[in-house]
Amino acid sequence: MNTNNENAKDIHDYNLDIINRHIFLNNSPSIVDDINPGVEHKMANTFIKNIRILDNLNNDPIIIHMHSIGGNWNDGMAIFDAISTCKSRVCIIVYGQAESMSSIILQAADCRIMMPNAYFMCHFGSSGYAGNHLDVQQCA
Repeated sequence: MNTNNENAKDIHDYNLDIINRHIFLNNSPSIVDDINPGVEHKMANTFIKNIRILDNLNNDPIIIHMHSIGGNWNDGMAIFDAISTCKSRVCIIVYGQAESMSSIILQAADCRIMMPNAYFMCHFGSSGYAGNHLDVQQCA
């Protein structure tokens, strides 16, 4: 049994390197339309499972490798909370970009490292209203 090949398969399949305590926080483009959705529920659910696995094994530091365009507020805050409540020390290394929601996720880490060619972008969020026209008028 070759544990190096198994570990490489886990990294590619689950974005988790249990042996070295690394998590890869990124999202692949959709197979259907080749668009990178950024932070979304599947990414958040996988990440939360991964960080809990590592945090429950022991309290050694966890390294997160992040490259993200941003994404959904609620899913990003779920990731932020998972990092914030981690007993282990967490370091996030940013490759490429930490934009929008990802710039907020980055703030949850105990240690933040931007690679030389990465950039950080934070902006005002957007909001929306839903309901019938009378409900919306009262919110505006």
